[in-house]
Amino acid sequence: MQDDKSMDNARLRMFGIAEEAVEKHLGINGCIRAYKEKLYTQLEENYRRARHQAQTNSQFVADCLPLIGGLIQCGTTTEGLEQATAWATTNLRDADPVSALSNLTMLYLVEKGWGEISQSAENGRKQVWLEMRDLMQGLLASCAVPGQ
Repeated sequence: MQDDKSMDNARLRMFGIAEEAVEKHLGINGCIRAYKEKLYTQLEENYRRARHQAQTNSQFVADCLPLIGGLIQCGTTTEGLEQATAWATTNLRDADPVSALSNLTMLYLVEKGWGEISQSAENGRKQVWLEMRDLMQGLLASCAVPGQ
């Protein structure tokens, strides 16, 4: 089992990859900023539905895939998606590029949301985001990280 510091390092490293995928390759960060409250609310609703299921992680990811897929489809151009897919194919070993881009986009949203929500005084909402953030840690183990 990893200690907290190595898990934080892995999370930061994976967030850096997610940030590159979302901002540089997909170019959907502007769309995320424009619709962040709706996106954050939907993530919270999906998590609240999934949190009491036997397979919380898989249910949460499954519930979020249409949201993430729609965000990528609406927020990027065909050229941007092709470029991002090529980048993912080259840089994320043994990973399906579309799945990897979806997972990275979801990680990006959760980390960005946590960064904003953690500053909030709403303890119930903070707890949901903390749980979502911890759940995303499980994705780190299933994603191929360049340089490992």
